[in-house]
Parts: sequence; C-alpha cells; structure tokens
Amino acid sequence: PDPAMHQTASLDFVCLLSGSASLVLDAAETFLSPGDVVVQQGTAHAWRAYGGPALFFAVLIDRRSPCKPSSGVNS
Repeated sequence: PDPAMHQTASLDFVCLLSGSASLVLDAAETFLSPGDVVVQQGTAHAWRAYGGPALFFAVLIDRRSPCKPSSGVNS
C-alpha cells in the first residue's frame, strides 16, 4: 500500500488548480488535470503529484458532529 494512504471522517470536495496529480485508492489510481474535482466521503486515499508541485483547493466537512440550528443572530 501507498505510505501516504489515509482515511478521514469528512466529506471532501477537492479541485486540482494547477499541476499534475493523481488520487490513489485501494484498487485504482485516477490521474487528474487542472479543473478536475473529486468528491469523496470516508474513503482510504492518498495523493501523488507528478512533475513538480500540484496546487489543490479543498473543502472538508466534518461529518461526526451534527450542526445545531441557531435560534437567532446572537445565540
């Protein structure tokens, strides 16, 4: 297995902005181009950059703690 393989408890939205990279999963590797977006939820994965640095934009949403609705602006 890839030594960078890890698993998170979040819902992840990841966009490759520049460079060349791949998403490594247990049984596959998907090569990404700038503008490609990955959405994953709790999967074991690793990232690889090729030919230099890769720049990503990522939003990770914690799924473990539900949000409590607010009852007002100052609550």
